[in-house]
Amino acid sequence: MPRYQYKARDGQGEQITDELDAATEIEARQLLESRGLQVEELKRTPRETPATLSTAESQQVTSRLAQLTNMSLPLAAGLRAAADECGNRRVAAAMHEIANRVENGQSLDEVIANSGDLFPPHVAGLVLAATKTGKLGAALGELLEHQRSARELRKSITQGFAYPLFVVCLAALLSLVVICFVSVPFTQMFEEFELTLPFSTRLLIWWREYGLTFFGCIAVGTVALTTLLRLTLPRAHWSRMIAGIPVVGPLSHWAALAEWCSLLSVLIKNQVSLPDALRLSAAGIENAYVGQIATELGERTAEGQSLSELLATSRPLPFSLVPLVRWGERVGSLDEAFGTARELFDRRVRVRALLLQSVLPPLLFVVIACGVVMVIGALFAPLINLIQGLS
Repeated sequence: MPRYQYKARDGQGEQITDELDAATEIEARQLLESRGLQVEELKRTPRETPATLSTAESQQVTSRLAQLTNMSLPLAAGLRAAADECGNRRVAAAMHEIANRVENGQSLDEVIANSGDLFPPHVAGLVLAATKTGKLGAALGELLEHQRSARELRKSITQGFAYPLFVVCLAALLSLVVICFVSVPFTQMFEEFELTLPFSTRLLIWWREYGLTFFGCIAVGTVALTTLLRLTLPRAHWSRMIAGIPVVGPLSHWAALAEWCSLLSVLIKNQVSLPDALRLSAAGIENAYVGQIATELGERTAEGQSLSELLATSRPLPFSLVPLVRWGERVGSLDEAFGTARELFDRRVRVRALLLQSVLPPLLFVVIACGVVMVIGALFAPLINLIQGLS
């Protein structure tokens, strides 16, 4: 539908400049006059397709839609007000686009269904299903709660590794200073006195002359190889490879499972069919490996197979899901079953992250203390031998 830019004055004489959609210029003028506006200028503007929003940007739009729906405020006016206060140009443009379509007589579910890639598939599917049940506001609120819990879970993992990683980086920096600068005058002194150096001192000198270069090349090669794999491997294969890394991998996989179960619970609760919910959940989570599994489960459940039986034979998914899903199928409460599973995986991730946050720093301090003792011993052992020899 064409878009028209207009300048008009309202009943108080204030000038308004905005855009609207209409089939023809006559229809646009009639629509403005029906709002009590006196049209001063009206011209057709090229219609731009709204840019695809990122996950964070679509969450901002969804959040605003949920607030306006729950408060029963005029949707178009509320979206325009929110767009004017929004600092993100793409989000503001999307809100104006939705407001224009609503003002032109489209319902919210029609707007989202015809928005192309403006919203992720799981958001569009949820809105369409919730509109049929008349619980759109509640459904969007549940979706926002799911997104909030997923962000908090990822944040707990990040916090679990942030301090240990900072300690490691600081220790590595101090080690470089000692090896590259502090050890230089000691090495010159040892050469001038032609001292017989112990193994620890020779090892320290080797690190300064060859070790840093050798391990630096290994580090650069590792980063280059990781970048190459990240760019060339499919997202599902990359996520699967990350899941196999000790310590970090299981945490990432469990967090993805918690996010998947949470989204599945929201979709099923709002009357989305199980095969469609599985497919939509695959598009709504960040972990492509778990998303690939969900897509396969959606295809096989559409063929009439039981989800609990499929989970029992799916090795990548934990067996603890099977009894919960089997109970949900038996009593017709799959949404509650996946909600319980989400709580289990969420708790498992938080406990493991808290354990790492509690255990890793002391272990690192012990390792760093041992390294300090070794460096001091390597620097002063030849001097002690020299003094003993002179005495």
